[in-house]
Amino acid sequence: MTEEEEDRARDELTQQLIGFLTGAGVLADTDEDDEQFREAVGQLAIALMPNFEIQGRMTEEELSDRISFAMAQQMVQLLSVFAFLFGELAKVNDSDVTMSSAEVLQTISANINNLRNDS
Repeated sequence: MTEEEEDRARDELTQQLIGFLTGAGVLADTDEDDEQFREAVGQLAIALMPNFEIQGRMTEEELSDRISFAMAQQMVQLLSVFAFLFGELAKVNDSDVTMSSAEVLQTISANINNLRNDS
């Protein structure tokens, strides 16, 4: 995967997580059943599953290694995005800016390309 493709994948993951986090906040503020939240978590989990190819015949060990490698890469991406989002939320919390968490996340989502280019 090229660096540009990695950036695009990270941006997409960031936007998916922002959508999930803001949606989870809305659900938490309502009296809606936990069923909607569980469904949202399930949809996010499916979206986060890595893609990988099974090449020809593979032994169980080779398949296990391929799945483990793909999952590990996805976990690293996921953790780096959460760390980035947490850092951005912390910056706003520590500043004099008065924005809700949802507003901060929406701003990040809207400006994801600029933020990446600034770092």
